[in-house]
Amino acid sequence: MKVRDIVGEQVFGNLMPHMEIALAGTSEAFSVAVRDGSGDPRQLSVVYQPYIDDRGDVLGFFVVAEDETELKSGIIALEHSEERYA
Repeated sequence: MKVRDIVGEQVFGNLMPHMEIALAGTSEAFSVAVRDGSGDPRQLSVVYQPYIDDRGDVLGFFVVAEDETELKSGIIALEHSEERYA
C-alpha cells in the first residue's frame, strides 16, 4: 500500500513537498489539517525523519504524527476567554 492510497489524493499533494525534503535527507516538522474517517477536522503535528544507511543513502523516512486538535481548541478557547475579560 502506498501513502497516496492511505491519505487520498488531496492530502498526498499537500504532503509531497515535505516527503521530498525528508527523502533528500533532512528532517521535516510541520502541521497539517486533515479530516478523520468520520469527516471531522483534525490538526496534526508531524515529523518526517529520514532513514539513512551507513553509506549515507536515504532509504526512506519515519513518520511521527500527533493529533493536536484538542490542544489547539483549548488554546483558542483560552484566547477568546482572555479577550472577553481584557
